[in-house]
Amino acid sequence: MNTIALAKVAQAYYDGLKAPSLAQGWDKYVATDGENSIFVKSDYEPKKGEAVFFLTVRNRKTCCTLYKEYRRFQLQEVGDKRWRVDDCEKGFAVIFREGHFNDDQDVVSPKQLPNNMTPTEVAAWASESMRTIADFMRTEHYHIAMVP
Repeated sequence: MNTIALAKVAQAYYDGLKAPSLAQGWDKYVATDGENSIFVKSDYEPKKGEAVFFLTVRNRKTCCTLYKEYRRFQLQEVGDKRWRVDDCEKGFAVIFREGHFNDDQDVVSPKQLPNNMTPTEVAAWASESMRTIADFMRTEHYHIAMVP
């Protein structure tokens, strides 16, 4: 389901619960996957297929804005020109020095690996995560990953 369709679901949920006479206010965050919707706090992290919208009423009209959506990869600066990129699906992360993604990596493993996997399957699973992290950095953040 695309973001516009999710926004319509979130707004329908919000409009169905607000007072019809409301003219201003009632600021709420709504998380939805297109089938289920719920009010959440601003720090809620959407799951795969979900998005969070900020809704409010202004001049008797509902305003709906995308607040955040699920992203498989998250990149953040951790200080001293070091960056961390997380694979939110598999739990792996790579910490690297700016401009030296291929030269200076610390890999963080997930706290718990999937059950019932053979060592070969775990290696393939980890390898796929590392490859997709590298692809993400190359295509989306090359300027941070590599020396110009």
